Amino acid sequence: MTVFEISSLVISSVTVIVFSFTYLQYKKITKHNTLSIVPRLDIHIDRQTNISNQKITETTITATLQNNGLGAAIIKKISLIDNKETKNKDPMDFIVKEINSNCSVKANDITTFYLDKEGRGLLSRDSIILAKMKFPGVLSEEDEKMIDGFNIKIDYESIDGNKYIYQSK
Repeated sequence: MTVFEISSLVISSVTVIVFSFTYLQYKKITKHNTLSIVPRLDIHIDRQTNISNQKITETTITATLQNNGLGAAIIKKISLIDNKETKNKDPMDFIVKEINSNCSVKANDITTFYLDKEGRGLLSRDSIILAKMKFPGVLSEEDEKMIDGFNIKIDYESIDGNKYIYQSK
């Protein structure tokens, strides 16, 4: 082998190594950028009681949708899964009516979230109230189990178009 052939072989080897390293760095940067815009939705059920004269006078239940991810979420669809069947009606309205008709205590103040056809953006660390119900007095254990038993499915996207599904159960 001549010096020219050896130097050509060395240069070719170095070029392959540099391109391999560049490709690996590109993959790591792409993965990092993707992870830095991933939304993560979660539903929190909060219970609050008002006490007057050592007696519970009102119980407020609030279902809040929170984006705990790093990127914005675009909520495309909210649905209710009942016995593995998806109900595409307005799920929050359906759930609230179901709770109010089957609860031992009837709610006297109800607020629900409505999702329009275009979807709804939810920024990182932001939240929206899906439903809020105020009940006079105390809820029974059966009422609490019924409220916790709903399975809500949310279809959403990140700002780069990746699709995600959140399911509460």
